[in-house]
Amino acid sequence: DEDARDTKGIIVQAPDATAPRLFYLGQSVPGWSGGPAFDSKARFVGFHQGKLNNRPKLVPFSIFWENDHFRERIARDLRPTYIWSLDGSLDGDLVIGREAFCNAVHEMATGRAPHTRGIWIRRYKPEDPSQSAGLGYSLQMLDQLLRQNGLTQKAMRISLFPGTRDLLAKIAEKHLDDWTPVAADGVADDQTSDDAHEKDRAKGLVRALTAKLNAKPENPAWIYFDTPAASLQTQAQRQFQLLIDVLLYQPQLRFVVAGSETFTIARDTHSDVQSIENSRLPGIWEEFIGQFQESDVKFTLNEIKNAHRLDFAPNNVDNITANLLQGIEKDGTVYQSVHLAEVARRMRTEMRTFLT
Repeated sequence: DEDARDTKGIIVQAPDATAPRLFYLGQSVPGWSGGPAFDSKARFVGFHQGKLNNRPKLVPFSIFWENDHFRERIARDLRPTYIWSLDGSLDGDLVIGREAFCNAVHEMATGRAPHTRGIWIRRYKPEDPSQSAGLGYSLQMLDQLLRQNGLTQKAMRISLFPGTRDLLAKIAEKHLDDWTPVAADGVADDQTSDDAHEKDRAKGLVRALTAKLNAKPENPAWIYFDTPAASLQTQAQRQFQLLIDVLLYQPQLRFVVAGSETFTIARDTHSDVQSIENSRLPGIWEEFIGQFQESDVKFTLNEIKNAHRLDFAPNNVDNITANLLQGIEKDGTVYQSVHLAEVARRMRTEMRTFLT
């Protein structure tokens, strides 16, 4: 506002310690009521509210912060942790059963889990094509979650090539100009074991990728390894496992592995927020997909409810969930992901009735 002005003042003790107002000494003019007040360190203090006995006064921020409804509304305006739709609308692909992935990206992107370097998305039954439902959306989800957490750089997508023996060289060919992963002197092909030789080449590849991405520990870059179309050749698979082992010790990089369940990653694994935040060793968050439960459907419903400011009680969520899952086959409490499309269709139809 071009008419905005600032003033300097000194906050003095309210005449009554229990009074929900602060008085200050300084300039105040009509029309300032409702304007924010800040201290000398630009911290929000409260709102102007006219004068009392010719003394300017403020409504302190603590008055608002003690209000549960106010805190809830503020929380809604913070960067969201979860994704309920790939494009943020009911017309987009709805996201059900991916709470763990959202939690992992949020914890890692905000620095709350500095030792967790990767996420491994695994299917319960990789041989079942229906269990791959949603796996292909993981990169899009990752980029959206990174944006929600204030990061503008998209993840680098790296494909794994089943037909190649030298995966490290193939990755370099696709993503690095005129650079080939060559082992250093002393760990050349004829100077040491195969694993030591390939691991040194993997280290060189990681250094080159780090430089290309301009990755730094205070601003890590993300790499997304796509699901291979078929099993990798033995040498390529071993190279990939060594590459992951190297990445686990790079504080300037984070990664996601989609699928690749035949690999062995012998490091600390996590599947809950408390574990990931308390870990002090390089590790990986494991997310399992291919199945969902009633709680996953309720979670997405609540995210839609909050996003659209819909006002209905928890028992309404329970009733809607029951309707969405009616007639859907389950094993105990578990539903197979082959039914996700139908549940999402029903959810989209049901939620539109609350928005019209």
